[in-house]
Amino acid sequence: MLLLAAALLAVPCELAPVFEAELGRAGAAAMRAELAAQIHRESSWRPRARSRYASGLAQFTPPTWSDIAPLTVPPCDGADPTDPGCAIRAQIVYMRRLLARYRFDRDRWEFAWAAYNGGPGWIGREKSRCRREPGCDPRRWTGHVERHCIRAAWACAENRAYPAKVGGLVPLYREGGCR
Repeated sequence: MLLLAAALLAVPCELAPVFEAELGRAGAAAMRAELAAQIHRESSWRPRARSRYASGLAQFTPPTWSDIAPLTVPPCDGADPTDPGCAIRAQIVYMRRLLARYRFDRDRWEFAWAAYNGGPGWIGREKSRCRREPGCDPRRWTGHVERHCIRAAWACAENRAYPAKVGGLVPLYREGGCR
């Protein structure tokens, strides 16, 4: 059953060359499954996907796109987040920044995914709240910082579920290939 699910969750063949090229350009092949799972969760691999606040494969909000797009190589600052190559390139840059920010945390991928989904400023405030509670380890996501959401209930529900949902897809993308 797992092999069947893995085949069903492969990168779409029409986007696989772009995805693999961007991973190669950025030297990010080791993050392939994590990034693929995240795109799956964000847009189900639909380049023109739009939500209430974001757009594109990697679902960038306009302010985040404006911050990250100029940092890509080559720069995507003149492009739209619905451009698959630029969206993947920007996702790699942003995730690397977030992973570096949480490099000393035990659950660094979970923190990075939560920050990608809800904003690193919120995660920082929630880590501070955790620090003030006896027994809460601000370097751990699961069972610690995740219990200290200080946003609207709908935002908390979405953001707290996001790392587990993306993380649950990662093993299904380890096989590689396309569909």
